[in-house]
Amino acid sequence: MKDYKSRYIVLIVLVILLVYQGYWLYSLYNKRKHEIKDEIYGVIECSDYQEMEKRASLLGHSLGASVTLDVSPNNKNEKLASFKTYIRHLHDSKIVTIEKVYKCETVRNTGVSVNSKKDSLDNPYKIIAEDTRNQLHVALDSVKMNDLRYFYTLLRKNLKKVHLDCPLCIFYYSDGRLRAKYIEGGCQAKSLSETFIYGFGDHKAYYTIVLSCFPILVLRDMTGIIICSLLLWGLIAFSLWYLRKNIHSLHALDEMKTDFTNNVSHELKTPIAVAYAANDALLNYGIAKDPDKLKKYLTISLTELKQLEKLVEEILSMSMEKRVNMQLSYVYVNIHNTVMNIVEMEKMKAKKPVSFTINVDAEEMLWTDQKHFSHILENIIDNAIKYSADKAEVSISLKRDENFIVIAISDKGIGIERKNLHSIFDKFYRVPHENLHDVKGYGLGLYYVKCMMQKLDGTIDIESEPNVGTTVKLIFERHE
Repeated sequence: MKDYKSRYIVLIVLVILLVYQGYWLYSLYNKRKHEIKDEIYGVIECSDYQEMEKRASLLGHSLGASVTLDVSPNNKNEKLASFKTYIRHLHDSKIVTIEKVYKCETVRNTGVSVNSKKDSLDNPYKIIAEDTRNQLHVALDSVKMNDLRYFYTLLRKNLKKVHLDCPLCIFYYSDGRLRAKYIEGGCQAKSLSETFIYGFGDHKAYYTIVLSCFPILVLRDMTGIIICSLLLWGLIAFSLWYLRKNIHSLHALDEMKTDFTNNVSHELKTPIAVAYAANDALLNYGIAKDPDKLKKYLTISLTELKQLEKLVEEILSMSMEKRVNMQLSYVYVNIHNTVMNIVEMEKMKAKKPVSFTINVDAEEMLWTDQKHFSHILENIIDNAIKYSADKAEVSISLKRDENFIVIAISDKGIGIERKNLHSIFDKFYRVPHENLHDVKGYGLGLYYVKCMMQKLDGTIDIESEPNVGTTVKLIFERHE
């Protein structure tokens, strides 16, 4: 329940972060969209001026505008701007002039000259600059019609300079009628297109400019921010997942340590109590005078002390991975004899019917540590018996080739699910079995087996299927 709760918390946090980041990116997208639209309008205006200059040069005229500032005679605190637009013929010097006067409360400089060849967005007198453009259009459009193809070429060129190049269509309207249009092959009005209305002249004429991939322009401009945002979200998601995984692992390890403390206390207590009772009987009840009983009780004590030694070895295995200078006593061990001794011992202490099938060459020898090799076999055979249901059927076989000796120990027990196989060699880990509640253990047996097989330069392999059984293979190198 706690695990699911932590999952939901992590999921909710990630969703909240994703929603917040999405909202922030959406707000930034809208902001950049308006900024880029303003920038495109500036490019359109600049291209419009350049197109008018081209028409004027073809007609042999020059365009110009001037602004002068004077103090109003009616109000000493008010300033007026006198604005003139002119078209001058280059040959006969004939000038057509249009003059307007504006109130300019914020103008502080006098003698300012406005050059119509510059983009009006660079001009601090925006209203005056717009009227300059409009009056120039009125004077020029009446003489020669707009060159839409040239305007398109200028617009594409200027958009490319500011990295806003995009397929576009241009429609020229005047007096409510479509006068001309220029449509690029890849341009068409669709859901992703953006329309720009650019009026001029007496405001009865305007361009309708359609950019077919405007949202892509905005997203392309935001590519770096979007990538960084996604990477940041991914980093946070990974950090939360990793943190949760570590916390879960630490919690599981803490529970396993608690179970280990409880189980190992009981496991250590049992052989000590049995050996103590046997020795007490020998000392206080005259059993030492009866040779048969003496042998029986001494055998019991020896068996329990061996069991105690095995438990101590497994407990010491917790630090075995870090024990670089561990002393091993290598000798040639008869595998058949070792297996038979362990089988007899397991039969004696088993609390359920046990049958063994042994297929091991009586003469096969293995260069290894006798004590630890025996403990490895004991652990695996003991597990095969413990995790069988009513009756244990254990098979022990040996195969060899030129390089390896393989000892296979199989049972027909309850088996292990595939999802648990990768954890069975972990320290303190015990496979959960709902139908077996009385199986003793403390999660160190297979951990000890894995560590010792590594120390003995061997490998271990396990195959298991629920309700079918388990096969453990011990693989050793041959030494002649």
